Amino acid sequence: MSKKIETTLGDLIKEAIKTEKLTIDELYEKLVDIQYKKNKKKKIKKKDLKNWINNRDFPDLDTIYDLSSILKIHPNDLLDIKNQMQDEILKKTNPAIRRLGGKALDASRDYYKSNIFFNSSNFGNLYSNLVRKRTE
Repeated sequence: MSKKIETTLGDLIKEAIKTEKLTIDELYEKLVDIQYKKNKKKKIKKKDLKNWINNRDFPDLDTIYDLSSILKIHPNDLLDIKNQMQDEILKKTNPAIRRLGGKALDASRDYYKSNIFFNSSNFGNLYSNLVRKRTE
């Protein structure tokens, strides 16, 4: 298991906002602009950004990449925090679910560590292949 990360997503975003001299509203506008340019169907809401800062939720993989480019944070730093949050959730779940979820998380970690960046479609394919192999 990887070392425990002491910082949270919210702390990392708050620190980066200060470093980049942005307000939360400016960060939100930049994220919306990037998504508009990419023609993303799912648009983030200001509530989503506030949930990330308050550690209540975590952005999807495409948004992690966008967020990292705006705040000049390496995407793997955000993904490591996401993995830690998922590990904490798995510790609280039923053992059978924990085993299946743990295998999916391990497979996704191996995949993203071998690739500097990856998008959500790659993760979806990886997860689908894992689930398909488990059911065969």
